[in-house]
Amino acid sequence: MHPEIEKLIDLALADGQITEKERNVILKKAAELGVDADEVEMTIDGRLHQMQATQTKPTKEKVGNIKTCPACGASVKAMALICSGCDHEFNQGVKSDLLNSMITEIGRLDASDIYYQNNFANVVKSYSVPSSMNDIYNFGVYCANGIDSSANSWMEDSSALEAKAKECLSKIRLSDSSDKRKKEALINEIENILKEKRSKISKNNSKDWILVSVLLVVGLAVYYIVKNYF
Repeated sequence: MHPEIEKLIDLALADGQITEKERNVILKKAAELGVDADEVEMTIDGRLHQMQATQTKPTKEKVGNIKTCPACGASVKAMALICSGCDHEFNQGVKSDLLNSMITEIGRLDASDIYYQNNFANVVKSYSVPSSMNDIYNFGVYCANGIDSSANSWMEDSSALEAKAKECLSKIRLSDSSDKRKKEALINEIENILKEKRSKISKNNSKDWILVSVLLVVGLAVYYIVKNYF
């Protein structure tokens, strides 16, 4: 699978779901890159199935299916839109127009362009952080999840996503919400994603240094043998 298609799929599935508009953007980009559409569809559906399979299934009580509030941990009815314990709104899965616009614009970029990462970063930087608490949270989680942690350092595009996620954190902290528990829960979630990404990159970096060290030792050993026995 082309790495640009993989990145778009990662961004689209950052919130655990994919809209028809996002799917069309990915398929359009796949056509431009010569990637088989059926392969892309299977990859998307497979990733969705995997994410759904790993999600915790709600337990049942006499009142019916319940779910856990991510902000305060309270158990509420599965169909509830607002938590009765902390007034948390269960609409994080809905992407704002601003976020959808950014995803669409990223999808229009030419992955074969040598300046792709720089262009990607410029798109992310050009978007302002939303205003409502839930939109800020969604934007921050989306950007944090979009960071490529498969390398041993953050490239230009990932650095822009990190900076935007941190903007969202700052805006949540400065918000005048009276619900401190909810604010802390949203902040912690974004911070935890960023820490996890940093940790993965550090591990990749450590593996590279170990490989370099081993090659250096082997090289010195070969040099010593050649120098003293030949």
